[in-house]
Amino acid sequence: MYIDYMISKRMLEIAYKNGKVYRYFDVEPEVWDDYRDLVKSGGSSGVYVNFNVKPHFECKEVE
Repeated sequence: MYIDYMISKRMLEIAYKNGKVYRYFDVEPEVWDDYRDLVKSGGSSGVYVNFNVKPHFECKEVE
């Protein structure tokens, strides 16, 4: 999983291991900050995304 955040667009882009890429919109910078802190401390990216991103933000698959 690869995750990038575009602060000027408030957009989170996630590339999953299966090759699919999704963009999540109107993501607050605090969500990105919390994610980075979690990863730095050894937490799971997948668990964070499943509980803190997917249920809360509109997304579109990048074709």
